[in-house]
Amino acid sequence: MIYLIDTFAWGEYALGTAKGQILRSFFQKKEDKFITLESCLGEIKGYCLRNRLDFRKFLAVVRANSIVLPILMEHWLSAAEIRYHLKKKIPRFGFMDALLVARQKELKCKIISGDPHFESLQGILYMK
Repeated sequence: MIYLIDTFAWGEYALGTAKGQILRSFFQKKEDKFITLESCLGEIKGYCLRNRLDFRKFLAVVRANSIVLPILMEHWLSAAEIRYHLKKKIPRFGFMDALLVARQKELKCKIISGDPHFESLQGILYMK
């Protein structure tokens, strides 16, 4: 199975919370593949700056446990359309969240997240 890891999940992992343990347990399954979008790296850097964490160490963990994929113009454009439609059901659905959904559809994978915006969507491994 292929999993796309949301920034929320990485934050929980870094903090060592119970939700983060869910992600940690998935990394032990060698047959699964994990992906982080490069847009999440920007969010993670901001998280590290706000919380005075060493981004280089966090980035090393992300790279050791997942493949970092770039975002192309077609992904941004697809995300705009997805966000337009999902905001009708989920008013605060963000653009970065829509970008994850766009890549999820392309890669035919599941998203790992604990972000409440994802809870009602299909193909989500929701960290409760």
